[in-house]
Amino acid sequence: MGLWLWCLWSPGLFAQTVFPLHGHVTDDQEVALPGATVFIRSSGSGVVTDERGRFAFPALLDGIYYLEISYIGYQTRIVEVEIPTRKALHIRLI
Repeated sequence: MGLWLWCLWSPGLFAQTVFPLHGHVTDDQEVALPGATVFIRSSGSGVVTDERGRFAFPALLDGIYYLEISYIGYQTRIVEVEIPTRKALHIRLI
């Protein structure tokens, strides 16, 4: 009986706080790059920027992430981000 109660209670022990990450991708003239890919190297997850160059990852665990940002005709860029962060990222591609 005690093990059963521990199993019901234990998920709370392993709960972790998640944090959002958002930003936008532009070129060196500050023009938004819709359709740019933003890929988290360690997790394999990625998103595509919207028509205003914006992207968001709604739930990341705290830690250091390496984002790979690419867009056709521009150099791929790797950006290190420490989560949690309170500011939006502004990533420029050239």
